[in-house]
Amino acid sequence: MKQFESTVTMAASPEQVWSVLADVVRWPEWLPTVTRVEPLDSSSLKIGARYKISQPKLPITVWTVSELTSGSSFNWEAHSPGIRTIATHALAPISSLEARATLGVIFSGFFAGAVSLFKGGLTQDYLNREAAALKETLLRLSGPNPSQT
Repeated sequence: MKQFESTVTMAASPEQVWSVLADVVRWPEWLPTVTRVEPLDSSSLKIGARYKISQPKLPITVWTVSELTSGSSFNWEAHSPGIRTIATHALAPISSLEARATLGVIFSGFFAGAVSLFKGGLTQDYLNREAAALKETLLRLSGPNPSQT
């Protein structure tokens, strides 16, 4: 099993962060690593919901929500021969006006080592870019912070 992760802390309420993170159909509007999200069942995030996702440099993949704790985390999985990929999305409140998001990818299965070797750098790059884009999006949504002027 190989795991990659990126964590970001942002000045936004946990509820604000969750509303952006859980609205997966709108990810292409703000996430540079996702070009299309097509719901195959329902656009609402729920266990068993499937989404076809297009990303640069990666094959189009169907992800199925496997775990969901509303307001704090969700995981979805994709399967191909010899590899199981789990993408994790976790939110931890720091205060009422600050939250930490941790995004991760776990490769397991017979080909996990090979996939990690060949796609590990791209995976970590995408996670870092996604965490930064989430923080930037929430900053843009919350408007200017008077303490930062």
